[in-house]
Amino acid sequence: MLGMQQIGSFLEIAKLLKRQGIEFINLKGPLLSQRIYGDPIYRYSRDFDILVEPDRVNQTLHLLQSEGFIYPDFEWPDSEERQEIALHFLNQIEMVHKASGLMIEIHWKLFSSRITDQKKLEKLIQDNVEAVEFGGVELNRFSKEFELFYLIVHGGVHAWFRLKWLVDIHEILDRKTFNWEKFHLIVSDCNAQKLVPICNGLLQEYFPDGNRIPDATPFPSRLADIAIEQCHQPEGDPHITRTNTVKLLLYRMKLIPSIQHKLDVLKVITFCKTDLKYSWLPPYQIFYYLFRPVGYILRRIGVLR
Repeated sequence: MLGMQQIGSFLEIAKLLKRQGIEFINLKGPLLSQRIYGDPIYRYSRDFDILVEPDRVNQTLHLLQSEGFIYPDFEWPDSEERQEIALHFLNQIEMVHKASGLMIEIHWKLFSSRITDQKKLEKLIQDNVEAVEFGGVELNRFSKEFELFYLIVHGGVHAWFRLKWLVDIHEILDRKTFNWEKFHLIVSDCNAQKLVPICNGLLQEYFPDGNRIPDATPFPSRLADIAIEQCHQPEGDPHITRTNTVKLLLYRMKLIPSIQHKLDVLKVITFCKTDLKYSWLPPYQIFYYLFRPVGYILRRIGVLR
C-alpha cells in the first residue's frame, strides 16, 4: 500500500512537470519493475530517478521546492556560478518531500563519468526513448536494449556491490527477448565492451543456470574478480576502508578506455560537493580542485563541517 501511495504521489509530480513543459526520462524504479515483472511495486525502490536536460535542472528543483520538497543532504547552490560548477562535477541531486517522504533523484547526466562523447551519447538516448502509458500518464523510458545497457553500466561501474542490480539483469534476461545486434552497437558506441563479460561473470557466480548475454569479448578476469569480491563483502559498503576505495577507483578507471572517463573517475578524490556551500571559495572550477585536499583535512580535524 505504501508503494502504491508513493507511485500515486510521483505521478502527480510527473503531471506537474509535464504541464510546465519539463520533459524527462524515467530511470529504473516502477517502470522497470513493470517491464520485468508486470508489477510496478514488485521491485523495491527507495526513490524515483528522472533524467532532465541540464538547462531544466533549476526549473525542476524550484518546482519541487514549491511542492514541499527539501534537500536532505546537499543543497543546490543559489549563485549561477556555483550551479554551473555543480552541473559540471555532479550528475544528480536528491530531494525528498518533507511530509510524504517521497524521494526523487534528479539526474542531468546519465552517468557520473563520460564513457563516450557526450553528443554521441545524447544521440543514442534520443534514438532509444519510448513513450509508455503508466497510471494514466504518458511517461518516457528507454528501449529494452538501451535499458539493459544502462543497467549493466550502472551496476558495473559500482562493481555490483548491490546484488539487487544483478537480480534485475538475471530476471530481465529470463523474461524478455532482445535485439542483440542493436544492443552490441550501443555497447560498442559507448566503449563499454568490458562491462558485458564482467556482468556475465557475476551472473555465472550467482545464477549459474540462468541466461547470459551473447558476447565474444575477452573475459577481463581481474576486473570480474574485484566485482565478485565487492559482492561478497558482508558490510555492503564499498568505501568501508580507504584501501577498498582506492581499489575501486583503479577498477573503474580500467573499465572504459577513454581519457575523459579516467579523469571523471578521479573527481571522486579531486572534488567534494560539500565545498560548494563555502561562499568564501571563489566560484571557479580550479579553486575546487585545489581546495579538495585542504578541505578534506580541515573536515577531518573538525575545523570545517
